[in-house]
Amino acid sequence: MTHTPGPWTTKAVHGLPDEEFTAVIGGDVEICILPPSGEANARLIAAAPDLLEALKSVLETITKNQFATKYLTTAQKQKARAAIALATQEAV
Repeated sequence: MTHTPGPWTTKAVHGLPDEEFTAVIGGDVEICILPPSGEANARLIAAAPDLLEALKSVLETITKNQFATKYLTTAQKQKARAAIALATQEAV
């Protein structure tokens, strides 16, 4: 299974009575709706596709470039791979 492609955005949606919720939207798909207190979480969720692609790109560059590889510890690379695996359900 793959995720809804980015970019994802947030928008205010009105609930009852007079509460404003935050929806995370990916294309034509409503990813989730969070309560009024969840606006910061909604922004983080909306950034997820971009964050995933950025992390993949950085890890790929670091892995391919022997000079750059010294800037990340083994633990940091493992943490990045684990985050990618968590997001994509791939084995680490």
